Amino acid sequence: MLAQSETPTATNQAKGPFVAAMQPGERIVGFYMVADARLEPFRDPAKGKYLSLTLADKTGQIKAKAWENAQIVAEAIKPGEVVRVAADVKEYQERPDLIVHKIRPAAEGEYELADFLPATDQDTDELLAGVQAAIAGLKDDALTALVKSFYDDPVFLEELCQAPVTRRMNHAYLGGLLEHVHEMLALGDTMKRLYPVIDGDLLTAGILLCNIGKLREYSATSMIDDTDEGELLGHIVLGLEMLNRAIAALPDFPAETALRIKHLMAAQSGRLEFGSPARPQMLEAIVLHQVEMLSAKTNHYASILARKDPRQSWTERDAVLGLPLYGGDVKTKSEMVEE
Repeated sequence: MLAQSETPTATNQAKGPFVAAMQPGERIVGFYMVADARLEPFRDPAKGKYLSLTLADKTGQIKAKAWENAQIVAEAIKPGEVVRVAADVKEYQERPDLIVHKIRPAAEGEYELADFLPATDQDTDELLAGVQAAIAGLKDDALTALVKSFYDDPVFLEELCQAPVTRRMNHAYLGGLLEHVHEMLALGDTMKRLYPVIDGDLLTAGILLCNIGKLREYSATSMIDDTDEGELLGHIVLGLEMLNRAIAALPDFPAETALRIKHLMAAQSGRLEFGSPARPQMLEAIVLHQVEMLSAKTNHYASILARKDPRQSWTERDAVLGLPLYGGDVKTKSEMVEE
């Protein structure tokens, strides 16, 4: 049942069919993330146990069963890891189901992370260009140096372009953090035009830096998950640690500017019960909190509407809102077939 390890080649690097495209009667070979794996007893206990799996990619999940050498296979693979699978697609209870013939852990370099996790549908180069334009527009020398100490680092930029904002709520996909920062900058620009009293450089720097702790809060391997330090400390504490180190490395950084930028980071969530160690007590901190919430909430609710059954006017009840959302645009079955 366990296939021998192979050296990645141009042929075995292919993803294989996505879950959503699988049809009964096919024999598939491909890479999938193990969402769940557990040993189950056969109806006849004398036969021992089989391995029940849930395999996934970015298009969905599918149940799978490995009948042979279940104990050996179960010890070799773990939930959250990517595996290479050879299987037959069967139909079980009117849905596709896999009967696994071979399975092994995937080797590094054999698969693309974007095949297993949702990713932004926006051009990351364009998003990054917008962020870099905002940095170029800064006039305060101290804030410019602080922001560039992060954004001039190629490793930081690479992580930023991959990082999500959350696991399940808003911008919960690869590139989500870059998209979120870009949206916040656009919203912040509008607020600066409406209220010239806002310290524009401070607000822009706060937007660019307030979520840097997200790069340490989450890891994205074959799934988005909390890191240990993210679970224990949270992104604001982690971000403040990163900010303090960066400020300490800049000679003669103004103490007042340091205090203000750290307050923006500390107060970004708005309330103590939402994870902020401080409440917003500066105009720029209040605006930062509001533009962050507007970007986050809009993205969250837009994603709910995107998943709405086109045959229904309303979405499912959202746990955050406490209500369903009205989307309209009801389509008949014939209209859906025509598309």
